[in-house]
Amino acid sequence: MLFALFLGFFSLSLSTFCGGMETGFYRVPRIQLKLDAMQGDWQSRGLLWLTNHPSIFVATILIANNTANYSLSLAGVLFFHELLGDASPLLTEICVTVFLSPLLFVYGEMFPKYLSLFAPKRFLKLGSPLLFFLTVLLLPLSGLLWLVNRFFAGLFGRSSEMVRLSLAKSELVKTFDEGREAGVLGRTQRQLIDGIIAVSNQSVRSLAIPVHHYPLITSDMKPATVLSLARSLRMCEIPIFGRSDALDGLVPSRSQLVPVGYLRTIDLETTVYRKEEKLPIRELTEVIDNDSLLTVLNHFQASGESLGMVINSQKRCFGLISAEKLQEQLLVV
Repeated sequence: MLFALFLGFFSLSLSTFCGGMETGFYRVPRIQLKLDAMQGDWQSRGLLWLTNHPSIFVATILIANNTANYSLSLAGVLFFHELLGDASPLLTEICVTVFLSPLLFVYGEMFPKYLSLFAPKRFLKLGSPLLFFLTVLLLPLSGLLWLVNRFFAGLFGRSSEMVRLSLAKSELVKTFDEGREAGVLGRTQRQLIDGIIAVSNQSVRSLAIPVHHYPLITSDMKPATVLSLARSLRMCEIPIFGRSDALDGLVPSRSQLVPVGYLRTIDLETTVYRKEEKLPIRELTEVIDNDSLLTVLNHFQASGESLGMVINSQKRCFGLISAEKLQEQLLVV
């Protein structure tokens, strides 16, 4: 009977742990885990890794919780068998069901979920060592379930990465809504955030402008002439092509031209003021046509350039994109 009581207490505690960890895992903000992980908290790093691999976490909790429930049922059968004897097996089954069902429901499910709902971070921090131990211990079984999940994800075309991105986006929107309600975010900030979320999955190919839509500026033109043209067209950046004598046979086929660089109007102003004859040509940033708008914008900020050439997988020029156009897109919601 002592063994049955010990097994029952252990199983109920494990069920309580699994129920609370499951709620806390989906309740705690991932942004908070990310910030704590950046500060060197090893528990937050482990939890953040699990949030990036939700299939492993779900499989671990599922296996541990089912094991706890089966062990609790076994403990109940052993306890009432010792208490009632072999006289009435049916009475033993009834007693196990009547006494263990409310106990498991209240203390194994409702109570830990209630605690974890209002204090998810504290619950996760207290239970994270045991969670990491169970993750390593049950890795052979959870890894098998992960492979099955990957198989069906590939079969039906719904990868876990896309699901995770959708959940992260929903959580990010919820966080911004809370910031707006608290008065931290104003209308302009909210509009910018909505624009970022709206274009997060949009490729740069959709905004690329074909090369033949730009004026034909060659590298042997005078800076004053180019500046006058830029002012009349109200352009901040102008792509520049090769020398005019090398383009004589290609002018009718403007779509085949590839710019060799670009000019900024502000640089032309300085060049003309200093009476310099050489054009201040800057290097074009190359971006892939499948890159997202946010990726390209970050690339512009890192390189310090403001005009890029969009190329496809065959390294062919698809069009041009400017940082100014990307920034305007963030405010169009």
